[in-house]
Amino acid sequence: MNRLGSIAYTNQFKKSKTKNLIRKMTPVWLYLTNPLLGMLYGTLNNPHRGFHSLIIPLDGGIPFLKIFAIPYVIWSLFILASMGFFCVKDRSVFYTALVSYNVSLVVCYMFFYFYQTAIIRPQLTGSDLLTKLVAYVYRHDEPYNCFPSIHCVSSYLMIRAVHTASGVSWKSKTLIDTTALLIILSTLFIKQHAFVDVLGAIALAEITFRTISRWLPVTTKYAQRKRMPQPLSSNGTNIIQYPIKEKLYNPLIVNNNRTATEKK
Repeated sequence: MNRLGSIAYTNQFKKSKTKNLIRKMTPVWLYLTNPLLGMLYGTLNNPHRGFHSLIIPLDGGIPFLKIFAIPYVIWSLFILASMGFFCVKDRSVFYTALVSYNVSLVVCYMFFYFYQTAIIRPQLTGSDLLTKLVAYVYRHDEPYNCFPSIHCVSSYLMIRAVHTASGVSWKSKTLIDTTALLIILSTLFIKQHAFVDVLGAIALAEITFRTISRWLPVTTKYAQRKRMPQPLSSNGTNIIQYPIKEKLYNPLIVNNNRTATEKK
C-alpha cells in the first residue's frame, strides 16, 4: 500500500512539474502565432488582383542608397531579439506588443487584398556586395503589398514597446530606437516602399498599440503594481508548492512520524 501511495505521489509531482514547464513556455507558443500569420504574406504578394500606386512627388526626391539594404535584411532578427528582450524584461509589454503586431498584420493583409499597392524599383547596376544584397531582396519580395509597410509597423511597435516597458536602461532604448529607425528609413532608401506606406504603417502601429494597451487584460496599463516577490529557498531558487491530497502517501511525513514515535 505504501509503495502504491509513493508511486501516486511521484506521478502527481511529475504532472505538476510538466504543467509548470508548459506554463513557462506560454510566451513561446503565443509567439509562434506571428510566423504562422506571416505565411499568408506570400499568397497575397502578386499582381493578380490588380494594384494601385501611392507614389507622390516627395518619393522622387528620396535617393536610392544601397547601404540601407543592411538594416533592411536584419529586420526579422531584430524583431525576434526585441520580442525576446521584452519577454524577459516586462512580460505584460511582450504580450501587448505581440497582440498589437498580430492585429496589425491582419489589418495589413486586408489592405493587401482589397487595395493592393505597388512600388517602382530602380534598375540595378554593378556587382558589388551591396548591390547583390539589394538584388537578393528584390528577388525574394515582389514589388506589391506595399501599403502599409510591415517592416515599418513592426519596427515602430518595438519603439513603442521599449518606451513602455519598465526597468529598461537608456542604452537598450537607444539601441532599439536606432535600429528600428534605420529599418524604417531603409524601406524608403532601397525603394521597397513609398513615403505614404511608411506614414500609414506608423499610424496603424500607434492606433493598434494604444488600443491593445487599453483593452488587453494583461497589459502595462493594468500591470503598474509591482509583482509580489516570490518566496526563495536557501539557495536562492523559487519555492514551488505542489498541491498534495491528504490521502496520498508522502514518505517525508511518514519518516517524520516514525522519528517522533521513536523519541517518545
